[in-house]
Order: sequence, then structure tokens, then C-alpha cells
Amino acid sequence: MEDIDLNLEDFVARVNSDLVGKYVNIASRASSFLLKHFDGELAQAASEEAPAAAAAQTVREVSEAYERREYSRAIRAAMAYADKVNQYVDSNKPWDLAKRPEARERLQRVCSEAICAFYA
Repeated sequence: MEDIDLNLEDFVARVNSDLVGKYVNIASRASSFLLKHFDGELAQAASEEAPAAAAAQTVREVSEAYERREYSRAIRAAMAYADKVNQYVDSNKPWDLAKRPEARERLQRVCSEAICAFYA
């Protein structure tokens, strides 16, 4: 511990903020709507605006950084991707879509895209 600059309280705060608040939140938000309204079934169609479409680029970037042992860069890229996914969910407002019967298909698509992005 003397050779490194590690503050465990900061570490716990970062884990809670980044992993739980950003990453796990994606699955939590989307899966609850899919379970409640669609018996957990994912939609088949993908949209062009979906964050999953950008997943391949993020996977390459994280892989390259990891191979170069640039772990901070890898984590930043993954968290930036999680931010994009959360922005996608926020902009599509599944909580509002769930209140509108005519938006049922879109709700399933948005939540399915979020789950696919979480997986990626």
C-alpha cells in the first residue's frame, strides 16, 4: 500500500458511480420494462440509431488499449460507451413509452437495444 496511491474510499465511490450507476443501471432499467411488458422477450429488429451499432468500435478500442496495458484508456472507453447507452435510453424515455399503448413496439425495441448494448 505504501508504493501506490490508492484511496479505498475513492475506489469504492468510483465503483459505485461508474459500474453501478452507469453500467449496471443500463440492464436494470431496460430489463424491468422487458420483464413487465414483454415477458422478458427481446425485439428482433435493430435500429440505426441504437448504441449497439457502435459496440464494435468500442470493443476494438478497449481490446487495443488492454493489449497495450493501457487500462485507464480501456476503462474510459468502456465508460464512455456506457454513457452513450444511457443517453440513448434517456432520450427515448421508456418510462413514457410504457404509458402509451401505441408505442409498445418502440418500447420493446429501445429496451432490447439497451440490453444488447449492455451485453456488448
